[in-house]
Amino acid sequence: MGMLWTIRKNLMEVLVHAQFGHIELAVSRLSSFKRRYSGFLTETHEERVLHFVSLVEKYFNKPDIVFNPVFQKTAVDLLKNKEHADIFHICFISWLIAKWEKKSAYQIVLQHLSSRHTSENI
Repeated sequence: MGMLWTIRKNLMEVLVHAQFGHIELAVSRLSSFKRRYSGFLTETHEERVLHFVSLVEKYFNKPDIVFNPVFQKTAVDLLKNKEHADIFHICFISWLIAKWEKKSAYQIVLQHLSSRHTSENI
């Protein structure tokens, strides 16, 4: 569990830096993250994290890409995988979705959890 928490903490750190406009620092941390954890994530079949990192990297390089329908579909598809849907996964993807929805990540998380709850009860 220690490695998983470290990975989540490091990803959160990247997003916090980005949220406060420290893009260069966020890019540096993301690059370090990829160097340090890519092998481990591949070995443990957690490629979804690497897919998320790739989307974040694209966003850092070109922020307007969040309005690209292909980019949006890729992010939403990551969110639709219910097999891996834990609260951290939902929050990370919601951070990206919030960029094009022009809402807070918190609002997106609540919206997603609400729609998931409704569809499970039907």
